Amino acid sequence: MGLTYNVIDADGHVLEPFSSWKEYLEPAFRDRAPEMVIDESGKERLTVEGKLLGNPRGIGSLGAVGVRQGTVKADSLKFAKGRQGGFDPHARIIDMDLDGIDAAFLYPSVGLFAGAVEDHQLAAAMCSAYNR
Repeated sequence: MGLTYNVIDADGHVLEPFSSWKEYLEPAFRDRAPEMVIDESGKERLTVEGKLLGNPRGIGSLGAVGVRQGTVKADSLKFAKGRQGGFDPHARIIDMDLDGIDAAFLYPSVGLFAGAVEDHQLAAAMCSAYNR
């Protein structure tokens, strides 16, 4: 008898630790790795090759679980304070159980910004690093 999945999250996202870029990016590209910076309005943003990327509310909005419920302000959450299920697979299972989710397809969050990188070799290296 096969498994029955009643609820499948078809668009889940992980929150990649920023340290993973320096750790997994090929050595030739590490000095060009994505970095988190604080912009002129005090928000955490992503920078790649001098290009400021991400939502002006701050990159913490990627992990802003609770915004819809009004328990977290959209522009106040720091990236590292995102829901631990975004960073840790064991915590993800607990979160999925809380939401009644049986299975999930997971996609990048910060890794999606590779599409905004103009240097195709760096973009490809970022994709490879993400998959490592």
